[in-house]
Amino acid sequence: MTSDSIVRVGVLGAGAWARGAHLPGYRRDPRCKVVAIADVEIDRARDAAREFDIPFATADPREVVGRDDIDAIDVCTPSATHFELAWAALEAGKHVLCEKPMALDAYEAAQMVAAAERRPDRLAWVDHELRYEPNRRRARPLHSSQVC
Repeated sequence: MTSDSIVRVGVLGAGAWARGAHLPGYRRDPRCKVVAIADVEIDRARDAAREFDIPFATADPREVVGRDDIDAIDVCTPSATHFELAWAALEAGKHVLCEKPMALDAYEAAQMVAAAERRPDRLAWVDHELRYEPNRRRARPLHSSQVC
């Protein structure tokens, strides 16, 4: 993958957070193309696929992780599944963006870090919303006071 190539993304989870934040973000960025989505509720995966023009939908996240046409996996599933899915994506050699918390305990987190370290040419990030970070807290009232 070069700096001018498109990152092909597989999204795991088609719930409110994926559909309200992640998928719209990918759609706005010409450097990304979501090529597959998985959700345990297949109708939700299919609905998201139609809404966001995603060519492949499944109920099995491992089908997405195992695809050769995917560079990065975005884990937007319930917290209890983050470790298993992110670890599988790391082991498959994918870049990974995982919602917080990345794991349910320190042992799982250490395993994820070790899997990421075995692939130094891949990015492995935890998507952490910084709503309480001082700069964000200061910006919030400034934004809400503006008249549109």
